[in-house]
Amino acid sequence: MTDRIDLICPDMLAGKRMLLIADINADISDIITCFIKAGCEAAVCYYSEVNGSYDLPDTVKVFFSDLSCDAGVDNMGKQVREQFGEPDILVIYTGNYSANPMNDINENRWMDNVELPLRVAYLSCRYFSAAMVDKGWGRIVLIGSVQAKTGGWNTGGDVGYSTLSMSLCGLARSVAVELAPSGITVNSVLPMLDIENIGHIRETVPLDVLPDSTDVAGAVLFLASERASFITGYSLDINCGLYMD
Repeated sequence: MTDRIDLICPDMLAGKRMLLIADINADISDIITCFIKAGCEAAVCYYSEVNGSYDLPDTVKVFFSDLSCDAGVDNMGKQVREQFGEPDILVIYTGNYSANPMNDINENRWMDNVELPLRVAYLSCRYFSAAMVDKGWGRIVLIGSVQAKTGGWNTGGDVGYSTLSMSLCGLARSVAVELAPSGITVNSVLPMLDIENIGHIRETVPLDVLPDSTDVAGAVLFLASERASFITGYSLDINCGLYMD
């Protein structure tokens, strides 16, 4: 985390609770740091325990659960309520990138890298938004990738991650419409991928810089704040001009 964290208002989200649902291999440390700096209580639920590790502040509650079915989400939800409280903010970072050209991906890989993360996002949104509706306030942010718009042109093609990211955008927009009357906003963030930090990609970026995890965390924090009260159903690009629409 760079010194930009000092720009975060410490009472920006005071009194709020944020639950981050993520693949255990996702880099979430800067997101957690930003929300804590903003005065928010934070908890993390990992839906995958394979080949991963985490290093988070002691104040962050950590849960593990199978979120691929209603029963698993319900079990996790009960644990969260008992040990952490009802989340006001739900952030979902399902992406665990691996290259999936159309002719290489098989059924099992498609299920693991596309259908499972999308199911986790959908079931989690449906479950935790119910309490937000009762309170009349809530924020949901889904983190995908610029692949949703590029189709992976700069990485040689990626039908799996591109499909997942675009599907997350569609999910966010549809849920945003349904939850808007209850004072809940739902948005997505589309950052560049770490694999794009290579020479021939940087040469195509108008700003001649590449975003880092701090930029992604700041975007998520903004969309979760009161300052973004009138933004919903939006896909926020974090790509320094790599793709413009």
